[in-house]
Amino acid sequence: MLSKGVYFTDKSVNRFNLLSTRLTKNNIDRDHSWRRLLRIGSTDIERKQFYVKAVLDDPEFDLHDVDPSLQKICDKAVLDEGIEYWRRAFITYPDLFRCCNQGFVEIGDNEFILLSESQRNHYHSELYSKILEYELRQNMDGIYPLSFVEYEPVRSRDALAYVKISGRIPSGEYCSLNIVSDDGKYYSYFVCETDVGLPDRVIAALEKCQFQNYEKKFNGHEAYSCSSDIDKFSLHKIKDKLIELCTELRNISVE
Repeated sequence: MLSKGVYFTDKSVNRFNLLSTRLTKNNIDRDHSWRRLLRIGSTDIERKQFYVKAVLDDPEFDLHDVDPSLQKICDKAVLDEGIEYWRRAFITYPDLFRCCNQGFVEIGDNEFILLSESQRNHYHSELYSKILEYELRQNMDGIYPLSFVEYEPVRSRDALAYVKISGRIPSGEYCSLNIVSDDGKYYSYFVCETDVGLPDRVIAALEKCQFQNYEKKFNGHEAYSCSSDIDKFSLHKIKDKLIELCTELRNISVE
């Protein structure tokens, strides 16, 4: 469906439902279901019903071979730059739907939040950092010694979810690079998890990659930050920055 348009049902001004669950709690099955979407209703509902028809009318769709034919439609969609980046991401990584237990997302001018429940007072993730996590898990070439990838969801509106890539660097410290997507851009924070202080040669490697001493703390740790102008659509650039840093870290001599 996302290959044809945005079919989501409305919850509030900026909250929508993906119709990805059959839960009955909070009246989801009643208010946010395909059955409800396909009823005759408002002009907005009829527009969304058109996307269902567009899938069935697609030349690739085969009623006698449904799953493979739908996969062909998806494969074409992810290559179509006329489709919004986030829609292509959901098609490429269907696990994104599973981040939303009740099917809810919150979409703002410069943010796209994956709600585990119906509101932000429960754990939630951020779309563009989540995409980065999936990309890294799929291909971890070049990121050693930071070779352990995990995602840190948050449960406060004021906190930012992030991808954490960690490992023990050649000088012996256990460190992490924490990547946040905020206000339409990616930001990176390098942290020594053991708070022992970084050797000068590690600091030199960070500075070579445009990291600077962060005036605040990141999750209670001293940090070095890199806020280079990498927008949320430039996934390859933030991956290149990660690989650049890891290359410098691998080249650190052990004294």
